[in-house]
Amino acid sequence: MIGLYSTDGKTRLAITYNGLTLNNPSDSNVSLYEVTRVVTAETYGTITEEDPDDDGMESYKVRKISRIIRMDGYIRAQTPAALYDKMKAFNAAFDPAKVFHDNQSTYGFLALDFSVPTADTTNYPSGLVASRYYARASKSVVPPDSKDFGYVAPFSVELICADPRRYLQSTTTFNGAGALDNSLADYRSWPTVTITMSGAGSATYTLARAHSLGTKTLVLNLSGCVNTDVVVVDMYRRKITKNGTETPSLYVSGNFWEVEVGTNTLTITNGTNATTSTVWRRAFSA
Repeated sequence: MIGLYSTDGKTRLAITYNGLTLNNPSDSNVSLYEVTRVVTAETYGTITEEDPDDDGMESYKVRKISRIIRMDGYIRAQTPAALYDKMKAFNAAFDPAKVFHDNQSTYGFLALDFSVPTADTTNYPSGLVASRYYARASKSVVPPDSKDFGYVAPFSVELICADPRRYLQSTTTFNGAGALDNSLADYRSWPTVTITMSGAGSATYTLARAHSLGTKTLVLNLSGCVNTDVVVVDMYRRKITKNGTETPSLYVSGNFWEVEVGTNTLTITNGTNATTSTVWRRAFSA
């Protein structure tokens, strides 16, 4: 779900990726990257097998696998040289091999930022939801050139999202324990928990998340920490670092957990000398 025009139906909504701005409302109509059509689709995975005793089948857990985004439009310029420069910049921004090489820590999946119009001006006063996918082109895109087009080159770029969620561009921070509100989201997302130490912690520091769908608990050994140590738990990647260095030995037991939709109750047990902060992006299914 990517908006192309604002609530007035006329003003273009910018789409940014890897330093390139498409559909820029500040660009003139004769010199811009114009997006005219966006289509998104998700792939799903599930296990099914025939019922051994009767008609029908047995079907199990359904998971989102990926999201595919296709954007069509036109590169417009006022001179041949300007058109070729724009085509070159477009190809460099979306070249998956180049993007991967330049951003290996994220495997080339970069923020595709855009806005989605909404009538909910209470929570989104501008009438726009500043949103994001993490995407990478599925193939290199070199827009075609023809004398029939004039100073215009059509483009079609297909992106793949290993994480199919749409996120808010902004993060939400919750400090300490208590009721964490994720009611604006309609899909679960994974948080990052930062624990700042003021001295030696407990060998059974416990962070539990309770929700109507169940409770998950993670236990860490922080007894070897000292003042100013910072422990970061990346719930999505199941990774624990101390002062920037991956330290899996801090894990004791339990599950890495996600922030579910609605109210999540966080409980901290044995939090001696530990200040805890939870950061996440609200997520949506489309």
